[in-house]
Amino acid sequence: MSANSALSMPAQLNKNLLNTLYEFQPLSKLKTFLIHKTGVEDPCYSLAEILTILKDVIRGEGLFDEANPSVILCSEELEEALNMKALHVTEIRDLVLSQVTKVPDQTRVKRT
Repeated sequence: MSANSALSMPAQLNKNLLNTLYEFQPLSKLKTFLIHKTGVEDPCYSLAEILTILKDVIRGEGLFDEANPSVILCSEELEEALNMKALHVTEIRDLVLSQVTKVPDQTRVKRT
């Protein structure tokens, strides 16, 4: 294995993970939060879609520490959805993944 292919493997794995489709677990508070913020309920989302929505909400509502922007300061709604008062940006992916289940049929058609 070349050095270039060894370096690209983690990037490819991350790309695959971001594009994987997920369904929210029953009674997911994060699903309720996303529906409330977007006005849209989909049967499945890619991890990238969920993270992008969260990024847009966090930026739009200024939910970060201005002295340390990598720290997310949760609103009451986001705290309820993630069960965290504050978190580092590196923690958000795992918090999302804890509330979703991989869709078995990845060929399922997404909304347009």
